[in-house]
Amino acid sequence: MFQSQILALLFSAGLFRPGNYCQTPAKVQPPKDLMIATTPNNSKAQALLAAWKLAWPLIVANASLPLMAAVDTAVAGRLDGPQPLAAIALGGAWVTLVFWAFGFLRIAMGGLAAQAFGRGDRHDSWNLLAQGLVIAVAIGAALSVAGWWLIDPVLARLALEPGLGQQTLAYTGVRWGGAILALAYYALHGWLMGQGNTRALAVVLVATNLINMALSAGLGLWAGQGVAGIALATVLSQLAGVAMAVWLVHRQLGSLWMGWPNWAGARQLFSANALVFVRALALLAVFTWFNTQSALLSAMDAAVNAILLTLLAVAAYSLDGFADAAEIQTGHAIGRRDPSALRLALWAGAVCSLTSAALASLLLWLGAPWWVGLLSNQAAISDQALAVFWWLAPLPLVAWISYFFDGVFIGANRFKPMAWIMLASTGLVYFPLWYATQGAGLAGLWIAFWGWQLARAGAMACFFKWRLWPSLG
Repeated sequence: MFQSQILALLFSAGLFRPGNYCQTPAKVQPPKDLMIATTPNNSKAQALLAAWKLAWPLIVANASLPLMAAVDTAVAGRLDGPQPLAAIALGGAWVTLVFWAFGFLRIAMGGLAAQAFGRGDRHDSWNLLAQGLVIAVAIGAALSVAGWWLIDPVLARLALEPGLGQQTLAYTGVRWGGAILALAYYALHGWLMGQGNTRALAVVLVATNLINMALSAGLGLWAGQGVAGIALATVLSQLAGVAMAVWLVHRQLGSLWMGWPNWAGARQLFSANALVFVRALALLAVFTWFNTQSALLSAMDAAVNAILLTLLAVAAYSLDGFADAAEIQTGHAIGRRDPSALRLALWAGAVCSLTSAALASLLLWLGAPWWVGLLSNQAAISDQALAVFWWLAPLPLVAWISYFFDGVFIGANRFKPMAWIMLASTGLVYFPLWYATQGAGLAGLWIAFWGWQLARAGAMACFFKWRLWPSLG
C-alpha cells in the first residue's frame, strides 16, 4: 500500500514515463565526461589519472561508511561499561550477516549495470534496476519477519554476560525493521556505481552517513536512547539515502518509470545473485564468527576487537575505492569490447591500490593511540586495544590484493570463481585455523583471520593470472 501511494504521487508529479520493454533496447551514447573518466587512452599517466578520477569520490564515500560504524562505536563506547560496545559489535555482526548475505543486490547489480552502460543500453539499465528493487522489497519484508521471529530468539539463548544479551536484542530489534530500506539501498548503490558517475554517488553516500552520525549521537547519547537509538539512527539514515538515490536515478535516466521490469531476461541477474549470495555468506560467516567468539571470550575482548575491526573497515573501504574503479572500468571496457583500455585500467588500478594500502598501513601505525582514543574514552579498553594493535596495522598490505581483484572479477561478471575462492578460503583455511588455535584466545582469532586473508589474496591473484587474464586479453 505504501509503495503504491508513492508511485501514484511520483506519477502525478510527472516523474514517471511509461515504456515498452518488448521493443528493441535503445542505444544511447554515454555522457562524454563519464566516457573520459572510464576510458584511459594509451598513456599510462592518463590511465592513472582516469583511475584516480573514478576512485577518489568512492574513497571518500567508502571511508565514510565505516566512519558511520565508528561513530556508533564511539557513542556506545561512551555509555556505561563495556556491554553497550559489545552489544553494537555482536548485534551489528548478526544484522550485517543477514543483510549483506543479500549484498548481491549491490555487487551483481554493479557489474551487470556497468556492462549495460558500456553497451549504451538505456532500457537494459532500467530493467536491471527495476528487477533489483522488486527483489529488494520482497526479500527485505521476509528478512524483517525472520529477524524478529528466528534470529533474535537465537541471540537470546547465547551464554552472554548479564546485560549484554538484553542490549544486543534492543539493537537488532530496531534494525530488522529497516530491512527493505537496507536492501533497496544496496540495489540503488550498485546500479549508480555501474553508471560510473562516482561523484554524484559519493555525495549521496557521504550525506547519508553524515545524517547517520548526527542521529546516532543525538538519539543514542544525548537523548539517552542507548543502543536502540543508535539502531534507529541507522534506519532513518537509510531512508534518506534511498530518497537521494532515487533522485539520482531520475537525473540519470530522465524518468523514474519506464515500464514494469521484463523478467524474460532475468536469468543472468538471478545466476549472478545466487553466486554472490554464496560468497557473501562465506565472507560474513568469518566476521560474524569472529565477533561471536570474541563476545564468548569476554565483553572486554569483544570491545577490543570491535575497535580493531572498525579501524580495519575504515582502511578497507578506502582501498575499495580503487576496487570499485576497477569494477567500473572493467565492465565498461568489456561492454565496449576495448581490450587495450582494459589492460591500462587494470595496471593503473593495481598500482593505485598497492600505494593506498601502504599509506593506510603507515597511517594506522603512526596514529594508533589517536585512532583508538577516538573510539573509546575508557582507559582499560584503549590500553588493551593498543597492546594487540600489531595484529591490525600491517593487514592492508595483504588485503588490498583480494579487494582489487574483487572489483575486476565483478566488472568481468566472473562471479563463479569469486564465490568458489571465498568458500575454499573460509572452509579450508579460516575455520580449521580457528579450531586449531582456540586455546590461544584472542590471538587465535587473529591467526585464523590472517590465514584467511592470505589464502584469499593468493588464490584470486593466481586465478587472475592463469585463467581470467588470458580470456580477457
